[in-house]
Amino acid sequence: MNARKNATRALAGLLAAAALTSVQAQGGPPERCSTATLKGGYAYTVTGALTAGPNAGPFAAVGRFTFDGLGTFQNVRTISRNGTILPQVAGAGTYVVNGDCTGSITFTDGGVVTLATDLVIDDDGDGIRMIATSPGTALVVSGRKQDSRGK
Repeated sequence: MNARKNATRALAGLLAAAALTSVQAQGGPPERCSTATLKGGYAYTVTGALTAGPNAGPFAAVGRFTFDGLGTFQNVRTISRNGTILPQVAGAGTYVVNGDCTGSITFTDGGVVTLATDLVIDDDGDGIRMIATSPGTALVVSGRKQDSRGK
């Protein structure tokens, strides 16, 4: 009788484990990021080139994003475009963050070009990396949260 109870318990345990594994596999990894992940100030650097148009040539910038946690941002940066320095250029844009910590940013105001990028958030929201996806651009961006002590 005990052997039969033990076999039934073992079978029930195996079925429960299989069901749990199936649910986890179907659901995928838990979502770790959202639009709210990007909130506050991030210092950033841009390097690369504009490869087409009247501004074609080497491009670099350093600046600061201020994300609102709701999908919009403001930024101020100093740009070097083909060796010409453009100080304190203000801009703005929108962003989307997916649960897997990828997303996109679109610079819609104040830039040399309207720029779309693909985004990856790393280090629990303390770091951001981007690559431009707009035609005529070969730019990468790396940024870091300016004050993460309050997390």
